[in-house]
Amino acid sequence: MPPKKSKKKDKKGKASVADGGVTKDELWDQMMALREELEQTKRQKDYFRHERDNCMASWENAKMRLEQQQDLSRERLRFKEELENNLQDEIKKVHGQLQHVQLEHYNAISELKIEAAASQRQRMKEFVKRELLCTRK
Repeated sequence: MPPKKSKKKDKKGKASVADGGVTKDELWDQMMALREELEQTKRQKDYFRHERDNCMASWENAKMRLEQQQDLSRERLRFKEELENNLQDEIKKVHGQLQHVQLEHYNAISELKIEAAASQRQRMKEFVKRELLCTRK
């Protein structure tokens, strides 16, 4: 019997097979997909980093504005307290002056009353003297 013919055919149209039964074209496609995924991940990472930086910057700005407002509020409060202290001092001063004026007024009234009483006594004495003189005549 003649030797059997081998059934091997030449595969011209197909890519060569790499390890694991995957062709070069499939590996290339996988590599390109992975590269695209890597690029997309890098873009997302950059985007999220940019967003984080924006958030941090606006946080810092808000924090700085808050501190400025707190400083302004503390300054206004100190100014208000200073005005209140000045007002209280002014009130005490005016109250002291008022008491002094009231004391002077009271003293003046007392002196006038004493003078009036003395004058009244003097007139009474003169009246009594005149009455006595009139009754003797």
